[in-house]
Amino acid sequence: MEATPLNITHQILDGHVIVHLAGDLDIANAGRLPGYVAELTAEIPYPHVILDLKDTFFCDSDGIVALVRVWKDLRAAHGTLSLAEPRPRVQTILDVTGLATALHLCDTLTDAMNPPAQPTSRPQP
Repeated sequence: MEATPLNITHQILDGHVIVHLAGDLDIANAGRLPGYVAELTAEIPYPHVILDLKDTFFCDSDGIVALVRVWKDLRAAHGTLSLAEPRPRVQTILDVTGLATALHLCDTLTDAMNPPAQPTSRPQP
C-alpha cells in the first residue's frame, strides 16, 4: 500500500484557525505539521486551532508525535487544540494511544469551534 501525500491547508473562520489535513499523517509527512501550525499562530494571542481530520486516512507514531507537539506548542502559547471528524482508522489510533481522551476530540467541525477550557491531561509523545 502506497502512502498518500499529506496536503495541509488552512482557513481562519470566526477567530478559529482551521487546519485541514488531507492524506497520511505519517513518517514521510508528519514533521511538517508542527511548524506549519506554529507559523500560522505566531502572531495570534490565545490561538484556538482545529485540526480537521476528515480527509486524513492514516496516522502512524510519527503522526501522533506531531499531534502532541502541536498540542504542547499551543499550550505554551496559551492556546488550545481541537481535533475534528477523525476517520475510523485514525479514531482507532487516537483511542489506542489515549489521545482521544487527553485531547479535545470532536465529531464535527462545528463542535470543535467550542474550545476546551483546560486540557484534561498531558499527553506524552
